[in-house]
Amino acid sequence: DEVSCTSDVCDPELGGCTNTPMDSSCNDDISCTKDTCDAVAGCSNIPEDTMCNDGDECTEDKCSASEGCLNTPITCNDGV
Repeated sequence: DEVSCTSDVCDPELGGCTNTPMDSSCNDDISCTKDTCDAVAGCSNIPEDTMCNDGDECTEDKCSASEGCLNTPITCNDGV
């Protein structure tokens, strides 16, 4: 099927080929992305900011698809 993250098997009982998505084949080694395999589109690595919560209210917690979790300090300048 030309999709690298599927397990392709010929099953005579089912009458032909099966192309089972294998999410583990899409691991991008970025802990805050949701790694999934779609049988047609292939791998998807969606950043999930909630996985980066460091518990510090003074940081902005983001997931970068290329760098992983980023916990950037929030500037509390009141303009004075």
